[in-house]
Amino acid sequence: MFNNINKGFDIMEVDKKIPIFSTILENKDVINKDLISFISEYKKENPNSRQTNVKCDWRSAWNLHEDSRFKEFVDLLVDKCNFVCRYHLNRDSQFQCTSMWAMQYETGSHALPHDHFPSNLSAVYYVDVEPDSSPIIFEDRVMFKPENGLLVLFPSILGHQVPPTYSKRMVISANLIAHIVNSDPNFLHS
Repeated sequence: MFNNINKGFDIMEVDKKIPIFSTILENKDVINKDLISFISEYKKENPNSRQTNVKCDWRSAWNLHEDSRFKEFVDLLVDKCNFVCRYHLNRDSQFQCTSMWAMQYETGSHALPHDHFPSNLSAVYYVDVEPDSSPIIFEDRVMFKPENGLLVLFPSILGHQVPPTYSKRMVISANLIAHIVNSDPNFLHS
């Protein structure tokens, strides 16, 4: 009965501009000082690196968001996602962080092309980067040069990669899902 389940679909494509949001966090120096300390402590406790599409010196487990040391940062990510959806996408959503991990890149580290589907939004935050750190590149077209305190929020379906880098960088990435609070696209204008 289901032998031909993958057949029978016509596939159409649409051109649509997909936003990528970036900002430098206001309290980046304080935030980064704490995060460097927390990541260093976590790495001492968990020295084994996880192997993924990110080819770096060290990578944490996926569940960094469950570690109480990172609670304030997770709350900040959730607030930023709620904000961009409310004020830039006209949707009242409540986000939840479902995974978060830290990475330390050294010379030659890179990330293979990938996406974060089925999450709704994903985040990359640059905790401690040296000047010549490689950019993150979305869909082979949009590029962000890392700098300390830069937060990039993007729809998880967007493909992205990092070419081999020639300097060190410490990064936190996360995936978030949305729960719709108000689906009326005109709710801000009422």
